[in-house]
Amino acid sequence: MRKINQAVTLALVAMIAFSTLSLFRVQLAGISILIGVVVYTVINTKNRPNSFTAVDIKRAYRELRESSICLWALLPLSINIVVLLLAKMFFPEFIEHIGGRTAHLGIGILLVVQLLISALGEEIAWRAFFQHEVAKIVPVKPAIVITSIVFAIGHFSPGNLAIAIIDVLLVFVNSVIYGIIFAKSKNAFVSSLAHFAANLVALVLLTLI
Repeated sequence: MRKINQAVTLALVAMIAFSTLSLFRVQLAGISILIGVVVYTVINTKNRPNSFTAVDIKRAYRELRESSICLWALLPLSINIVVLLLAKMFFPEFIEHIGGRTAHLGIGILLVVQLLISALGEEIAWRAFFQHEVAKIVPVKPAIVITSIVFAIGHFSPGNLAIAIIDVLLVFVNSVIYGIIFAKSKNAFVSSLAHFAANLVALVLLTLI
């Protein structure tokens, strides 16, 4: 495994710290995204043209045409649909919890743009930077799991503990899938599209049901 420099290590630790603050009802996980995006951008600007380019729009179409990546990309969307429909029938408290976490977003064109930017930002921070750097220290599979644990914790929302845990587990599962998509495609734009589609469908369903 390759080593990572001190600045990258500090950024990784900071991302973990700000995300885990969610467990203490301090919602600063967004700072983790900002750190990841900034450090990724600095690294790629400083080391260009030899740096690892993990956000490639031109490559995304070609990669999504590969059946394995396409199926992985559709999986989070499908999971969200199934989970929310089952929750509506058997566990409405879960719908209320998710709705409370996302109620401020509303629905509209601006929301679609916001969701796309948010998904891209999270994927650059957590996959193109965090997962990519952690994979220099440990194998890819543990790197995906570690990244997904921290990412999911950052989405922890106060409320009924059992419901909050289920919510975090759902985020964790989807995050693992985004991590697999990134590992297969080496392109955070591909995992961003999967992330965006899953979030959009979930928000539409929450509005309709």
